[in-house]
Amino acid sequence: MNRKNDKHKSQEGLDPLPAMGIFILIFGLAVISAIFFTDTFKGKITNLIAGLTLLCFAGFAFLMAGKNKRKKKV
Repeated sequence: MNRKNDKHKSQEGLDPLPAMGIFILIFGLAVISAIFFTDTFKGKITNLIAGLTLLCFAGFAFLMAGKNKRKKKV
């Protein structure tokens, strides 16, 4: 019975998904802002695609964090 309580207590810690989402969001915004400093059209498109991909991953991390948070409340 003690093991169940210990296992439950260890799972109550901070969720890493929001922190990871914030980091990826900031990095994605930095890549998108690099569009203005790139000279070639190919470089601008590459930065745009990479930045939007990172922003999608950040959004997915936030969605999963919200889903996990709602699941823990139940």
